[in-house]
Amino acid sequence: MRRIVRHNECVSIEDGQTQTVASGRALRANFALALAGLGTYALAQWLIVSFLAHLGGPLAVGQFSLGMAIAGPLATLSMLASRTLLQTRDRPGSFKDLWHLRLITTVMFLVVMLCITLIRGDPIELAVIIMLLGAYKAVECLSDLTYGVAQATGHDRIMSTSFFLRGVLGFLAFATAFVATRSLPIALAVLALVAFAIFWFHDWPRTSLHQGPLLPWDRDAVWSIACRCAPLGVAMFINTFNIVIPRLFLEYHAGLEALGVFSALAYLITVGNIVVAAMGNTMLTPLARHWDEGDFAGFTSATLKATATLAGLSLAGIVICWLAGPRLLAVLYGPDFVEYANLLIVVAAGGSFLLIGNFLGYAMMATKTFALQLPLNVVALAAVLIASTALIPVRGARGAAEAILILGATKILTAAFNAHYAYARRGQLA
Repeated sequence: MRRIVRHNECVSIEDGQTQTVASGRALRANFALALAGLGTYALAQWLIVSFLAHLGGPLAVGQFSLGMAIAGPLATLSMLASRTLLQTRDRPGSFKDLWHLRLITTVMFLVVMLCITLIRGDPIELAVIIMLLGAYKAVECLSDLTYGVAQATGHDRIMSTSFFLRGVLGFLAFATAFVATRSLPIALAVLALVAFAIFWFHDWPRTSLHQGPLLPWDRDAVWSIACRCAPLGVAMFINTFNIVIPRLFLEYHAGLEALGVFSALAYLITVGNIVVAAMGNTMLTPLARHWDEGDFAGFTSATLKATATLAGLSLAGIVICWLAGPRLLAVLYGPDFVEYANLLIVVAAGGSFLLIGNFLGYAMMATKTFALQLPLNVVALAAVLIASTALIPVRGARGAAEAILILGATKILTAAFNAHYAYARRGQLA
């Protein structure tokens, strides 16, 4: 057997056949990089919520959370999951066409955000907060595609560094502006400007060598990519929207302060989702390679190990919330939140199911069963809508936490169905 080592992968040649498998050492290194960057970003995002809870109380947290609940899913839809085509190398087309599509959908996202804000008729301060968070997420949409280029070319450090900078500089700028002005809109405007500066001076220049020429405009190619990405993009939108549905119901039935309390507690789920995104995005390319080359044992082993790791971490989190809930809430969010220690345990349990389900969703994308993602996410959408409608008007924030638990359990079941379908399609089931 002759062995050749290339960047980020190991190639073995035996009996005239070539088999490419992701290097375990390279995968661990890439995951460590992604986790360091996304972990810092997640910590910074949580620090913003904690900072607002201490200085602005539940109302400020509720305003921030409502804006993110509206902007987050729509930003995900505008991305149309086109970055996934780069990561899985599934006939991605040129970066030029992907970039033109991303510009169009980002502008459409901002227009929709403006329309929603006008239709809601919120007070001017809240409307400005929602639009500024939309601007922040729009910049994130642009950076997202450069991350796909970085990962596809083996330069994961670019993405990790970007997240690190956005986390550290973003929080410092936000905190400084809020302390100086006591104005959430001004602090969010500064946060959006910092994000754009990082995109303009870091993300774009460091991936431009791998992008190729950006002209001319090819309408047919852009439309073709949009049609190809649309099913998965809508599925990922529903996946993101599912998570915020309980928050929107809670804001409608109980107001911004109740939303602020629940969102502060549930932000631990958001932090966990960022860690899951680090795992999922790092493992997506090697898992897709395992699957494409028929290495089903390698695919299954890697998926199960990652799932077991997440389950262990989630269980540890639940135990910590149970043992030290009141003290934890007092330190993290201040005395106004201590009375919600029992709610924290339910949120942690629901979050555990949700995080495992979300990771399994990444694994299933590696099987390229893209058309199946939409109907499965619609099933999850129906589950969380029914749970939110039945529970939140009666049980308030606890009902929202229980709806998250039901959503997580549904996502695990749909991922199991997806896996059965994918293995059956490849003839791996009797």
